[in-house]
Amino acid sequence: MEILLTRDVDKVGKAGETVSVKDGYARNFLIPSGAAVPATGGARAQIESQRERQGAQAQALVAKAQELKGRLEAVVCGLSLAAGSEEKLHGAVTAQDIVEALAARGIGLDKHQVVLERPINRLGDHEVSVKLHPEVSARLKVQVVKK
Repeated sequence: MEILLTRDVDKVGKAGETVSVKDGYARNFLIPSGAAVPATGGARAQIESQRERQGAQAQALVAKAQELKGRLEAVVCGLSLAAGSEEKLHGAVTAQDIVEALAARGIGLDKHQVVLERPINRLGDHEVSVKLHPEVSARLKVQVVKK
């Protein structure tokens, strides 16, 4: 039986694909669970329009991430923290500290988007990677000064 998958199914195929499976598997499991629909002309047109809509949404998300990347790379995130005499911080700068400093400037991020390759525990200028989208990353300048 020819079916159109509405979502990814292990060992069968990805969403939007037309696959051939045994009649019983399609009638008893895939179609009742909503994982597939019979491969008719109307179903194919519906899946195609859904795929186009998702493509447009994905492009909009990438464009928004690119715009945010430009804003992030143009700003320097300044943090004032307590430090010892050898310019070593009492503690370390966390992703949450960076997110809060950016929020004060009107840039909203999630702390899971900030990728700290190693702890920031010294005064000075540092670069931090920010994962905005699977296809878009930004480099943020973080400046840590003594309080």
